[in-house]
Amino acid sequence: MIRPHGAVLPTRMGIVEILMELSKAVCLLVKKQHTVKGVHRL
Repeated sequence: MIRPHGAVLPTRMGIVEILMELSKAVCLLVKKQHTVKGVHRL
């Protein structure tokens, strides 16, 4: 069967990219929350 690109499930690299994007989003949210509270922790 020939499937168009994107019709198949995400490959290992796709999953890794999604996880990295999620981690970046979480980091940004945490930084925003800390800056709003005035706390600067790493």
